Amino acid sequence: MEKDSLKITINTNYKFLYIGTLLTLIATSIYLYLSIEYNLTILDRYLDLLKILAIGIAITALLYRILALYEANEISRISMNRKKQYKAFELISEWNKDVVMANPIDGAKILGEIKDREVTEILKIIDNDEAKRKTILNILNFLERMAIYIKSDAVDEMILKDFFALIVKTYYLGFKAYIDNKRHHYNDNEIWIRFENLEKSWAD
Repeated sequence: MEKDSLKITINTNYKFLYIGTLLTLIATSIYLYLSIEYNLTILDRYLDLLKILAIGIAITALLYRILALYEANEISRISMNRKKQYKAFELISEWNKDVVMANPIDGAKILGEIKDREVTEILKIIDNDEAKRKTILNILNFLERMAIYIKSDAVDEMILKDFFALIVKTYYLGFKAYIDNKRHHYNDNEIWIRFENLEKSWAD
């Protein structure tokens, strides 16, 4: 769709140049006709004709330049959108390959194990098992980093939302007690805060 839009912009740009040139020629022809009707001298005709041509060419060139700048901005915007989309798919690939598959324990299994348990039990299950703790940290840190990318407008948010919306909600609610405990322990409410804000934003 964006490629078609760019093609239309470029075609319109050149068409405008042709139209501007044609209108200048029409204005010149009308002037020549009127100059004959009013018996203007050849010198007056020549000078006025040069003025008309100069003004017509200047206006056409100016408007063409404006459209050219707009076209350049469109190309830049499309290129940036492509980069954001590529980065979004990179994150999805990283999640599937490096976060889910490379973790020593499946995060979903940990969620099932701590579901409906008291906070003290959750902390005991996680902190007393290095593999589980590593898995959770990998997941939360990845989602925090993804949220930072989204907040800084460095990725295509809609692509990520389509893929991660349920994942973000599930892991935030599932590990909220663990997150709150770490914030209290380190006296730092900023721990995984972008991830939390992202979950709230997508939940609205």
